[in-house]
Amino acid sequence: MVIDMNPILKPNNLTIGEQVVFPLFCNCPGNSYSDRGIKYLVTYVWQPGDDLLSVSNMFQASALDIDVENNNRNFTAAICLPVLIPVNSSPVLQQHFPPCPIGKKSKHHWLLIAILSTVVALLIVLSGVLVYIHLLYKKKRALARNDSSLETSDLIPTKKVSKDEIFEQKAIQDKLLPGVSGYLGKPIIYELHVIMKATMNLNERCRIGGSVYKATINDQKVNHANLVKLMGVSSDNDGNFFIVYEYAENGSLDKWLSPKSLSTSGTGEYLTWSQRLFIALDVANGIQYMHEHTQPSVVHKDIRTSNILLDSTFKAKISNFSTSRPATCSIMLKVDVFSFGVVLLELLSGKKVMEAKDNGEVVMLWKEIRGILKDDDRREERLRRWMDPNLKNSYPIEGASKLGNLGKSMHIR
Repeated sequence: MVIDMNPILKPNNLTIGEQVVFPLFCNCPGNSYSDRGIKYLVTYVWQPGDDLLSVSNMFQASALDIDVENNNRNFTAAICLPVLIPVNSSPVLQQHFPPCPIGKKSKHHWLLIAILSTVVALLIVLSGVLVYIHLLYKKKRALARNDSSLETSDLIPTKKVSKDEIFEQKAIQDKLLPGVSGYLGKPIIYELHVIMKATMNLNERCRIGGSVYKATINDQKVNHANLVKLMGVSSDNDGNFFIVYEYAENGSLDKWLSPKSLSTSGTGEYLTWSQRLFIALDVANGIQYMHEHTQPSVVHKDIRTSNILLDSTFKAKISNFSTSRPATCSIMLKVDVFSFGVVLLELLSGKKVMEAKDNGEVVMLWKEIRGILKDDDRREERLRRWMDPNLKNSYPIEGASKLGNLGKSMHIR
């Protein structure tokens, strides 16, 4: 996960002072902890060789509290996974850095520098010559290409242009169609006038189908591990265009939350509590990237369980950017926030966003949660009945309540 959040960094070649993003799972102590003076829940990654006693001594915490907070989990199987540590005060942990080695000067020092400098200079000159030859070869190949071509990751897309559709043809690596994201390298900014020019102001001649258009856009990408990856594009001599996405082995999220879909498969599989938490976090990270780390901000406008794909490890990836638009104001971003709140409620309950009862009454999930979390003596009982029965109470009721309140807060007017 740390590697996914830092795609341009090399994990085995970090230098002092580099900024690295570490995603942390956190929680706040409930009333039962506050009454006993516990103020913090520290997220700690369980290390090989750790045991409950050594970790409790390290944090000056109660081994029993650690065991209870983590639902009596098997800590032997928790190596390299986050664990919550209840503590009375903020712990002071020190990280020891190895001393920098001090080299000895010798009479060969300057000679070695001179030799290395010469070698580097020769390599730079040789690289320049090779790049120049390579560019000439690509230019000739692009001009001579007439047949359909399938490109992947480092692709050079080509486009057959009709007489009525004059685009400037250039062989530039990694080009995209509007509303579709490729996910390698660092984020690049899309400007609206570039998209409109490439699609001739969304002209019918550029329409592929529905709200998808064909175009050539200069060397730009949106990049994130939780947004679906564009593997490549292709075209044939008739002007037909094809888009190839990465394959999501576990399909869309709605198939895993729909009881009918699971029953027909006969597998009886369902998403565990931990998997649902990670999926919610993945979707939130993808939305945050579009809202805060692209310029201008991008609003997806169609966040729903059918547009959230799950790969072989159940990592969630947001897909279907056909309705995405640049956000011209902060109000537009609230569309995705509202939709994410609905997805969160679907993850908790396993229900669809809108269902009809036997009497014909239509129940909206984001409205139903208000009555479920009404503050009275029967709140926990209502919440347990409302939660997905496939979870079989294998979840912390306090955590479920907090996530329910989080989903509800995204729908308060």
